[in-house]
Amino acid sequence: VGTNAPEHVVFLRNATEAINLVASGLDWKKGDRVLVSDQEHNSNLVVWQRLQRERGIRLDILPLSADGSWDAEVLERVLSRRIRLVSLFHTSNLDGRSLPIREIAERAHDRGAQTLFDGCQAAPHRPVNFDRLGTDFYALSAHKMLGPTGT
Repeated sequence: VGTNAPEHVVFLRNATEAINLVASGLDWKKGDRVLVSDQEHNSNLVVWQRLQRERGIRLDILPLSADGSWDAEVLERVLSRRIRLVSLFHTSNLDGRSLPIREIAERAHDRGAQTLFDGCQAAPHRPVNFDRLGTDFYALSAHKMLGPTGT
């Protein structure tokens, strides 16, 4: 894991806490939209469902194909709905496939959306440099990289 801006790194107990910190740290307005995929880990789904009930945000779903591919045209169509935050996995806990997060982040930023990626399954298996990912937020659990529990 690397960065040229260590002051932007926050250590929390786990990725669930990190995702929840982002969710609670943004000033949500009724009707704000969050985009998740149809194959997210519960840590990146339940918090948005809660905000849907409590704050009136809207949850949009990006469908992913069974073979692990994603459709850029579908992403663009969904992003045109004025998504405020794109919150997706980097590498799936279900099947190990990875999304091209730099490309997704660029497309989201072009539409004015912020990005959050769950890197729990990616970080233990590939170099992760926050400066090169192009994302606003990246959550991971260091214990999955043989770090101590609670990091």
